[in-house]
Amino acid sequence: MPSNPTTHFDHLMTAGTPEPGTRLHLADGTFLLVQAPPGADAVEVFLYAGLTAPDTDAWTSDDPWELLLTGGNPGDGMTYRDVPVGAVRELILQHGGEHPDQDVTPIRPSLKRHEEWAPDLAAKITDLRGRLADGFSEYDVQEVFGYIEDKGGPVLACLWEYIDQDGFGGTTQFLYEDPDGGFFELSPTFTGWLGGSEATPGPAESWLGEPADTFAIAFSDHTHNYALNDRTAGAVLLAALAEYNIKTMTGDAGLSFAIPLNNTPLHEMFNERHLLVASHGPSIDHAPEDHTGWIVQIHNALGHPVGDPIHTAGDGTAPIDCTADSAAAAAAIAALRAAAPATN
Repeated sequence: MPSNPTTHFDHLMTAGTPEPGTRLHLADGTFLLVQAPPGADAVEVFLYAGLTAPDTDAWTSDDPWELLLTGGNPGDGMTYRDVPVGAVRELILQHGGEHPDQDVTPIRPSLKRHEEWAPDLAAKITDLRGRLADGFSEYDVQEVFGYIEDKGGPVLACLWEYIDQDGFGGTTQFLYEDPDGGFFELSPTFTGWLGGSEATPGPAESWLGEPADTFAIAFSDHTHNYALNDRTAGAVLLAALAEYNIKTMTGDAGLSFAIPLNNTPLHEMFNERHLLVASHGPSIDHAPEDHTGWIVQIHNALGHPVGDPIHTAGDGTAPIDCTADSAAAAAAIAALRAAAPATN
């Protein structure tokens, strides 16, 4: 066992987990899957069969009846959302810490994985041939892959080269997201059928390929689309905030970043005063070269602004240096947070 019984978990909480999460092998032979952004205060946890969550308020599972109605089986395990990092660490320790053999490197999915899909899946999706031909958009991906999943098929993903102010773009790769973690290639016949060059998708048991090359996700819309690079002004600001280890959530339907004033967990910050960072422009996803200034404002629990902005730059019309403004905004936020009282 490692000298620190939660070494791998602690690393994941600092660095973040890849989509759709990382599986941890515990000392008593049980498993859990964690998914979290870098430095998260709370995480999403899937407990595999054989591992039971403590009976505390920290662990609130998805409704098992809803799981059954949507085709799931609670006997396969349960998902818990917004679990405090400390509660997950305590559970790991209760089961003896982490197993010395983590075996977290993705392996080829089970050759019988297709048996978990709808038996007549290929017949249900015949109308999708050619729907993802050259020129498709992220919205086409959402519709096509969402339809496949709704019909009892696998969770598929499109890995894009980048996202910018105009959306996802560049080269693409279609992948399979395995429920045990990891991304895997899809057969040329299946991807060719999606693009219209193949007459059939081939038998379901042939769709899955080898593990995809390791990659870091810069952005996800959480509905089948991922990007390797984020070219927006928002990404420049997030990089500046990361220098101070400041975590954010996207607020106002993607128009701003929300930041707690102290050590309040991200998911609880809206119950008290918090910070919102917005742009003079229509969204945080504009191009860095079109940046006209960040506005950082305290808001109360009702969502109303409190006092004057703690940082503002630009006049909202003329472009200014996005990197410099982001650094200044991050410094102002860090100074305010350093002076704010802790919640505990």
